[in-house]
Amino acid sequence: MASLHPSWSFARQALAGRRGRTALLVTAVALSAALVTAVSCAISTAQANVEVRLRKLVGDADARLVQRYGEDFGDDALQTVRALPGVQRAAGRLDGSLTLVRADGTKDEFGRAKRATVQARGDDLVEDLRLREVTMVAGRRPERDDEIIVDPLAAEMLGAEPGTQVDVQRFGEPVRLTITGIYERPVLGALQRPLAQVARRTLAMAQGQDPEVSRIAIKLEPGLKAQAWIDEHKGAFEDPLVLEPAELATAGFTRQLEAANLGLLIATMIAFMSCAFIVATGMTVAVSEQVREMAIARCIGAERRDLFLGQLIVGAVIGGLGGVLGAPLGIGVAWGLAEHFRDIVPAGLSVAPLGIILSLSGALISGLLGALWPATAASRVSPLVALTVRARAVSGSLPWALGGLGAACIAIQLALLLIPDVEPRFWAWALVGLPLIHVGWFLLSVPILATMAPWSGALIERALRVPQGLLSGSLRASPIRFGLTAGALMMGVSLMVGTRSDSEALVRNLTERVQFADAFVFKTAGFTPEEQERVRAIPGVINAVSVGYMPIRVRGFERKDGTSDETVLGLKAISPPNVVCIGFQPEAFFRQNRIDWIRGTPEAALPALQDGSGVLVAEEFLTARGLDVGDRVFLGAREEKRGFVIVGVVGSAGLDLATQFFGIRSMYMEHAVSCVFMDFDVVARDFGNREAVIMQFSMPPDLDDAGEKAIATRLEDQVPGSSFASGRTIRRAVLEIGNMMLVLSAGIALGAMMLACFAVGNVVVAGIAARSQEFGVLRAVGATPSLLLRVILGEVLAIALAAIVSGFGLGIHLAWMATRLYHDLAGLNLKVTLSPLPLAIGCLVLLALTVLAATPAGVHLMRRPARELLAAARGA
Repeated sequence: MASLHPSWSFARQALAGRRGRTALLVTAVALSAALVTAVSCAISTAQANVEVRLRKLVGDADARLVQRYGEDFGDDALQTVRALPGVQRAAGRLDGSLTLVRADGTKDEFGRAKRATVQARGDDLVEDLRLREVTMVAGRRPERDDEIIVDPLAAEMLGAEPGTQVDVQRFGEPVRLTITGIYERPVLGALQRPLAQVARRTLAMAQGQDPEVSRIAIKLEPGLKAQAWIDEHKGAFEDPLVLEPAELATAGFTRQLEAANLGLLIATMIAFMSCAFIVATGMTVAVSEQVREMAIARCIGAERRDLFLGQLIVGAVIGGLGGVLGAPLGIGVAWGLAEHFRDIVPAGLSVAPLGIILSLSGALISGLLGALWPATAASRVSPLVALTVRARAVSGSLPWALGGLGAACIAIQLALLLIPDVEPRFWAWALVGLPLIHVGWFLLSVPILATMAPWSGALIERALRVPQGLLSGSLRASPIRFGLTAGALMMGVSLMVGTRSDSEALVRNLTERVQFADAFVFKTAGFTPEEQERVRAIPGVINAVSVGYMPIRVRGFERKDGTSDETVLGLKAISPPNVVCIGFQPEAFFRQNRIDWIRGTPEAALPALQDGSGVLVAEEFLTARGLDVGDRVFLGAREEKRGFVIVGVVGSAGLDLATQFFGIRSMYMEHAVSCVFMDFDVVARDFGNREAVIMQFSMPPDLDDAGEKAIATRLEDQVPGSSFASGRTIRRAVLEIGNMMLVLSAGIALGAMMLACFAVGNVVVAGIAARSQEFGVLRAVGATPSLLLRVILGEVLAIALAAIVSGFGLGIHLAWMATRLYHDLAGLNLKVTLSPLPLAIGCLVLLALTVLAATPAGVHLMRRPARELLAAARGA
């Protein structure tokens, strides 16, 4: 331990001798640690609250009985389940939709009776009460068949409260129900659909169904293992009825969490790499200031490792303090957000151990990585050379050597793209390529600044009226310090360019996909043939086509050349293997709709679709895996697998977005990616699903919003329980989401820019300390105080311009890589999109932030007299 004493002495001197700059570096690391902690706690809080809701929604069940393809089935299976050994209780549940109308005739602002079309859940009231908890905001749970509870959104639409009576609109005598309560559910915006809970028998009767269930929840006797019980009794039911563990209901949610954690890890990597760059910049500047002291220490016996370890200790202290301060700050921010949005997260804050570990370890590692370069430089100090360091010019080849090293890092990352398989290529990119790209462009910032210095310095000198050569000479004299600062500052610019491009490309892709139909109408329980005809008879409904929907698993594919794989889209570890199976009537569909045929023709595809041997697949299959006409795709549910020949590759025509808009994909089921198209009769024959849940149709081209509302009203009258949405409504919703994405990306970039300004402030303060004599001489020979301020501001403007150039390079590189990832994993053909106006505004914001970061130190310099500046230089 004695040999470490000099290292601690050097570290203590470096930290205590420059308290202000140490505080700047610690603050930068602390803010990054706080950001990582807050994000991880937000993810954990969302997970905990969704799990609470899942328990309320799915209930305290160990197993469940479902129809393999998601259809309803007869409730006689309920008695079979209850008769099985080991079953403590079982409850049937039915999904559907109801149109509720105020029984007292209360009118809305348009003079129409207040109504709400709600997604309804039918329960076995007594049994379900024991299996599932519902938190009531007002009133009580239903206890009889003529009672119903609604969520706050439905209550608002109806103007209802406990005791309000409503009529279920249907053909025949209306069913009168009494609202006994309003149950807790957060209101999440325009895309949310109102919900209600009612007796299962009542829901089936209102929808004109025989007694049916969508699933049966099963609670086993204490001590029984769900999977063992299922294996013992699965033979009690014939296909397509299957027993499965209840936790399978959350499988999709688990996959989403795994994806979110991967995103958190990548975001943590980027955040702390930015911190490492800031620490490296600040400590490199500090080492250049301390080089004479280090030379003297070497002359009196200090060893190289003492200097090296001293700088590492400084980095560890900066990183450690930043983590210790940042983690509680991040928890506090997450707690404040959880309290503010208490209605959405009723379970409150959930602190994520992973986030705390990432925050503390990431902060420490960023400090050590940032210290590694200056530590190496310190250990290589030569006493004789270092004592004359101020008389030496920086080697002209060093900036280009750093640039060559940066280019090598980028070349290695590009070489990783040659990995043939998608999954290894993705993990190589995420774990190796992403850090290499950032390090590469960080190092490239040095030669970029050196190249720009002659003309950028001259331009700024003219603009700020600085004597010729004063600013540009300073830039040429310290290209490493200024270049590394530009590298730290470029992170904000790269995030602005990269995230903006990704967001705009995704928004454009989403909006272009909603070009299929003018309108959609959805009914949870499916449209009967009579209801379909009533829809077609409504004035303004043109060319209505029935569409079935069913989530189905992709079990793999096989190309004509014999190659095959199990993964079609996404990653095995975190991507759901589901697609949307669209059942349609091919002839009518092709005749009435604008299908974008990427491969194949309707004439060639039609026979294979009708005989059940062929399917159409969405463009994503071709893009991600090169699947083409003639290849085979295997589809099924759970263990089964059936092969179909691809007879065409088409655009999904917005149907996948329509299903999401109507909330068909439940939050507790695995989300589907992309879709396949199959003849309606084949879906019924092979997968037992005969329900048309969506009808899509055209409307008169001159129809206005009032006309759309009139059609919606007629639809609710003619087909009670149906929900209407026009293409314009869905497009507006997509654009709203897209605008949120753009605002979020801008906020992330702004935060990164503000964080990087700590590096600018550190370098400015260090530069003033190192050049006190120079500034003192300038003041002594007649330079005005404002000239010194203009020199300081000119330097940071030159740094910012170099950061903009390198940041645009890194941002475009990241955006291009994002398009490749979307291509490989999701099958989306996106393009790098650069909008000049937002990016120009971002660059102006960066210039303003750097000026603000430098102004306090510059103003302080202005106020110091020449005698003080010269005395400070002699003291140094």
